Amino acid sequence: MRPIEIALILISGVWIACSSTTIKNKSEKSDCPQPTGIWRGESVEEERHISSSDSNNNEEDNPLEVEILSYTVNELKQRLGKAQPENIKDLFLLLPDDLAFGFSLDERKQMLDGEKVGGGVEMGIGDLDLKNHYLNFQGNYTGNWEMCTNRKDDFWLFAVNYHECGQYCSTQYAKMLSYENGVIKELRYANLAGYQDLWPELFFDFSKLTDEQTEFVKEEWDKFNSEDFETHILFNLPRDGKIITMYIDQLFFEEMLLPYEAFKSVENELWD
Repeated sequence: MRPIEIALILISGVWIACSSTTIKNKSEKSDCPQPTGIWRGESVEEERHISSSDSNNNEEDNPLEVEILSYTVNELKQRLGKAQPENIKDLFLLLPDDLAFGFSLDERKQMLDGEKVGGGVEMGIGDLDLKNHYLNFQGNYTGNWEMCTNRKDDFWLFAVNYHECGQYCSTQYAKMLSYENGVIKELRYANLAGYQDLWPELFFDFSKLTDEQTEFVKEEWDKFNSEDFETHILFNLPRDGKIITMYIDQLFFEEMLLPYEAFKSVENELWD
């Protein structure tokens, strides 16, 4: 029997016990929860086995919640004209520049006013859906930049996703963030679709592949390192406020073209 490691993770102030195996080309799955479904202050039933070092864990030394930016009340008022964000447009203005295609605060304000910015890039807001908390860019570039948000009281979760396309599409960043009391943190418990481990059966229907194609896919998968998984796994954020899609570009395997029908995607509810 494969040994299973029991992990205890802290998600937004709540301890969750889960089991996980290290998976690359096996069909076993991790039963660790999606981080995006856990809200601050909600209670859960769990069995906990906490060592002395665990008891000292808090948000300040938790490597899975990394503070990337903070604002004072005065800074929030200067940026937003208010003391706290109220919708996705406000959070868009609070993003660090490097997660907003490099656009400055002034440029993003111009975009929200319906203008295009960026010189030759000519970028503007494409879809802005306040009801479903979704926003993306439209302009002279090949790829997709998008964000979506969810809120409970004064605690926000929001995802920012950007992939660019050439010969095939690759993810530049796909991050889950939180906002509370002026502080933005990056949450590193899992990827945007809630997976800590990935295996090829998630993305390929091997019944649609020949033996040669199956062997090729598994060999290529075994070559992936953590950086490969970060760039080659793609996401589409929910436009309906619920479902996120995770997939691999069908043109990724240059050495061997695989049939379209052999590719699969994963769909999960992002916030529940």
